Amino acid sequence: MYKILATDIDGTLFTDDKKITEKTRNAIKKCADMGVYVVLSSGRYYKGVLPIAESLGLTDSYHVADNGICYFNTEGEAEFVNVFDKDEYKVLIEHLRKTCKSFVVTNETGMWYETEDRRCVETMLPNNGDAHYIKMKDILDVPNPFKICAYYETDEERDNILSREYEKISGCVSFKVLIDFYPKGIDKYATLLEVAKRLNVKEEEILAVGDSDNDLPMIENARLGVSVKNASENLKNASDIVLTQTNNEDPLCYVIENIIERTLYTGMF
Repeated sequence: MYKILATDIDGTLFTDDKKITEKTRNAIKKCADMGVYVVLSSGRYYKGVLPIAESLGLTDSYHVADNGICYFNTEGEAEFVNVFDKDEYKVLIEHLRKTCKSFVVTNETGMWYETEDRRCVETMLPNNGDAHYIKMKDILDVPNPFKICAYYETDEERDNILSREYEKISGCVSFKVLIDFYPKGIDKYATLLEVAKRLNVKEEEILAVGDSDNDLPMIENARLGVSVKNASENLKNASDIVLTQTNNEDPLCYVIENIIERTLYTGMF
């Protein structure tokens, strides 16, 4: 049976208006009461994931933030897995200065930007709790950066931003108009495995649900990978199950009631 339900937040757990329905809240409580750990797994900064975990009563688990850079619990314990290689960070920043009008760099202490264009900041603000956004003259001076979020509006802008490959940095679309860059080898699933170890859960007992390309490692490698109806085509193609419900139609309720609960009582996957 499944012992971990890992779910993305934006576009999966949240409706389009950034809410969790009462029906989904009740299903998550039911899931936790059955002894299944509900693990939030998001590209958001950990301070933006923390209040969501608290509001759902998910205090006995760890949660994944910043696309796997960080995992934390609601008691204030947070582990940061890696930071950018300094040389490649500089190359990436120079590339973004040419191809992107607005981007934000994240480290343990906050979120940093240098451009007058604040569209990336404004897009991220509602998602990241009490994170501090700080403007600085030269973003290369940010100490120990571990993620960059770049804003785009058109397919051409997106493709230009992603046109360069790096030996030690990965990049992918995380949410509609945002692209995330982070150290290669770090992703939601790799860090989810660390969470599973902390919770004494086997890899084959993990079920994951998502909607965007940054969920790919999680969906491809979990025992059961599930995508919502509104998921990217890449994610749907990698999924074991593609739901008929969008994020506005309580997809997690279906997963909990028709997959997790069924396997709990039958003892079969």
